[in-house]
Amino acid sequence: MYTILIYGWCKVNRSDMAQKFLKDMIDHGIEPNIVTYNILLNSTCRHASLHPDNRFDRTVHAAEDLLKEMRDKQIEPDVTSYSIILHVYSRAHKPELCLCMFRSMKERGICPTSNLHFCDQVPCLLWEIGRC
Repeated sequence: MYTILIYGWCKVNRSDMAQKFLKDMIDHGIEPNIVTYNILLNSTCRHASLHPDNRFDRTVHAAEDLLKEMRDKQIEPDVTSYSIILHVYSRAHKPELCLCMFRSMKERGICPTSNLHFCDQVPCLLWEIGRC
């Protein structure tokens, strides 16, 4: 039930309330799962303002903090988690961050799927950094 409420607050761009419910969830002894974290990641990245750069950087740090929190709680990010972050990296034309994330996925045995929203942009990103 908490995950549904968190999703609803994220959907209306109220991450403050989503975080409140996440805290309440944990306080009541209910551990968030991969779905809960992916909802929070998606909300964080979806509302990213790509300009100015410092605001984008805050968004990236918040998303990376969520990934770290997941791992700290023994919840391993899945292909959806990575896809969400890769999408915001690609929208911001951050090819180095995309490649770093791909490496991280490979190290963890997570194989990118054709469902990744930005797969058609990968050749362009590689071209930008001179890897093609």
